[in-house]
Amino acid sequence: MVIEGVIYALAPERMKRVLASVLEQPPSLLRYGGLGLAVAGLVLVWAAKG
Repeated sequence: MVIEGVIYALAPERMKRVLASVLEQPPSLLRYGGLGLAVAGLVLVWAAKG
């Protein structure tokens, strides 16, 4: 949340454009992208613990 907050604080107009473009993406792309990010996050947590 810290990283996301900093991005919104430093470039709010850019984030508005990014969010608008997300609305134009097909649901399947968002689903697979979210799944990929979730797996990447789990791998990072697992790697940090080991």
